[in-house]
Amino acid sequence: MATMQVVSSFEDAVRRLGERVELIDADGRLIGYFVAPDEYRRLAYQFANALVTDVELDASRRTPGGSTTEELLNRLAATS
Repeated sequence: MATMQVVSSFEDAVRRLGERVELIDADGRLIGYFVAPDEYRRLAYQFANALVTDVELDASRRTPGGSTTEELLNRLAATS
C-alpha cells in the first residue's frame, strides 16, 4: 500500500466529515474512499464474520490435525 502525507487542512477536513469520506477530483470523478482506522477495522471484522459462521469455526477448532505456526514456517522455509 502506498503512503501519502497530507497537509493539515486536508486532514482536519476529512476528520470533520466522519469515518467514511468519498474523495472526488475537481470534475466530480471518484478518486477513492477514505475510511478511518476504527471504521476500517469494524468493516473488516464484519466482512470476515460474513465469510465463516460460528458453527464452522467451532467445528474447525474440534477437528484434529493441522500444524502449528512454527511447523508451517519450517515447511515453507524448506520449500524455498
